[in-house]
Amino acid sequence: MQVYTNRFVIAKNQDGSEIILNCFQNLPKLEVTAPEDDQADLPTETVSVASLVMTRQSAHNLMLALQGLLE
Repeated sequence: MQVYTNRFVIAKNQDGSEIILNCFQNLPKLEVTAPEDDQADLPTETVSVASLVMTRQSAHNLMLALQGLLE
């Protein structure tokens, strides 16, 4: 399953053995209607789209994979 995300928060537990990665999506509140010229000023809401808990090693592997893709 693919989910679009444009915001995330990451934290680790006290001993550093696991991390949690929470992914969010900021999107316009749908009940607001405005002319297209005013869309930049629309209020947004943040919706949680995924929460991942992984070991330190998995987080390290994810970091290396992302680094490789972005270089």
